[in-house]
Amino acid sequence: LAVNLVLSGSTLAFAAETDGSSPETSAVDASETGTKDESAGNETGTGSSDMTGEADNGSNIKAAKTVLQNAGTENGAGTDEEDAEKGSGADEKKEVNTLAEEDDNARTADSAEASGTLSNGITWELTDGVLTVSGSGVADQELSDSIDSQAKLYEVISVKIEEGITGLGYCAFWGCENLTEVSIPNSVTEIGAYVFDSCKNLKKITIPSKVTEIGNGAFRHCVSLTEVVLPESIEKISYMAFCDCSSLDKITIPKGVKEIEGYAFSGCKSLTGISIPESVTKIGWKVFEGCENLANVTIPKGVTAIEYKTFEGCKSLLEVTIPSSVKTMGHGAFADCTGLD
Repeated sequence: LAVNLVLSGSTLAFAAETDGSSPETSAVDASETGTKDESAGNETGTGSSDMTGEADNGSNIKAAKTVLQNAGTENGAGTDEEDAEKGSGADEKKEVNTLAEEDDNARTADSAEASGTLSNGITWELTDGVLTVSGSGVADQELSDSIDSQAKLYEVISVKIEEGITGLGYCAFWGCENLTEVSIPNSVTEIGAYVFDSCKNLKKITIPSKVTEIGNGAFRHCVSLTEVVLPESIEKISYMAFCDCSSLDKITIPKGVKEIEGYAFSGCKSLTGISIPESVTKIGWKVFEGCENLANVTIPKGVTAIEYKTFEGCKSLLEVTIPSSVKTMGHGAFADCTGLD
């Protein structure tokens, strides 16, 4: 018992020193002490492990921070790249839109628009089949050549001549086969040679009031032309002016006309009647040749000569009165006029 007490006291004293507490406050046996020691050992071991873990965790945290920083940098780079991509995408979208717009404009230009400027400064523009001619001076063959150089002659459906144009010269609209109508302003004083030659779809024409002469072949081969309005200012209908206008069935020759040149109405198969004013003194060669439906014609007293084959082939002509003013009559003036009695 004494030994046990001594040992117990020593153990208690040792335990007090170890735990830093008084023996009175803790009544423990050796087994408990051992357990605590073991636990303390475990706690110490755990603490060491924790410290090592904390160190490792610190390294891990540091590494994690580095990774995060790198990730942030990568994210930043990614953001920059994304922004760049977005910017690039925006630029590409803008470029695509610009190209699309340019393509639309080009397509419109190709399909509906063309233009040009002549050496005298006259300009032309073709939009949706409407040809507008602007400037000052005379538009002539250079105009049709300019249009033809862009392969646009067949696209001309309507012609609008602006005020300021003073004349339509040689072959200005030659070959515009799909042309159906023309608007000519009063500023135009000249209708030159072959201006509308072979405009096969032209249906009606009104000549402005200041024009004095219809040029050679001006409306030759205009096979769809049905009506022509000539002003009182006209003095001369030139050679082949309306030759082969096979649909022309109505025309009034103004009182001021003095001369009708050869072939002027040759081949006008639909013409049924015509009155020649007293101002006319000469009817040229073959003026009404081949007008097979011409049934009525009045030759005024002022005419002094009926030229070579003037009425040849006018098969519907039944009666003609030749005035006493006529001094000469050309060979075959009424040849093949099978209807004449």
